[in-house]
Amino acid sequence: GIMKGESPLRFIPLDTGAVARSRGRVHDWVNSWWNDLSGKPYLGSDLRLLEPSDWFELYDIKAPRLWSPPPAAMETVVELFNEDRLAHPEMSYVFVVPRLMTHLFRRALGKDADLMFEAASGSWFWPLSMHEPLIVIVVLPLVFVPRYRGPWVLRSSELSRDTAEKLKSGFKSPEVWGQVKLHDLDCPVPSMRQDAKGGSGPILRKF
Repeated sequence: GIMKGESPLRFIPLDTGAVARSRGRVHDWVNSWWNDLSGKPYLGSDLRLLEPSDWFELYDIKAPRLWSPPPAAMETVVELFNEDRLAHPEMSYVFVVPRLMTHLFRRALGKDADLMFEAASGSWFWPLSMHEPLIVIVVLPLVFVPRYRGPWVLRSSELSRDTAEKLKSGFKSPEVWGQVKLHDLDCPVPSMRQDAKGGSGPILRKF
């Protein structure tokens, strides 16, 4: 370790995304609330988990995007997102990024985020061994609705602020949702994974 003279950066996973670090559990969690209880996805389209090979071919991808890049790549990802957002305002985006190197993305993505919150470690999909919280950002599509006079975006709205606060407090104190924080488990817990009536899922589906 560090006492042996090794670089401390060797122990900080700046080169690994949230889905890879969680062995796919973060992806499963996002899908659990992106889909309704009948399994139908939001706006009828499944999220596409973007691989690095997809980043520069976004014009060929017609599905909503799930970004799970390494924190060290976020500067490039923000640039790609901004270009894609201008070209495809009808698209939805979900970002799941460990709270590392936040100066590269939190403020920039926050300008477009309809919802942004932190999921504290200690859940079945992001266990305590991850240490830092998981930042989740949701960007909803821009659509035209005849005879609708606004508001046109949810970001900074009372609904957005209340939802983010409920999620943040619930992940910090899961007993609010009738769940137990997992302090020492680094594996999936099927009983919690299948619980569609409690936790963050209903809050996110309602939003």
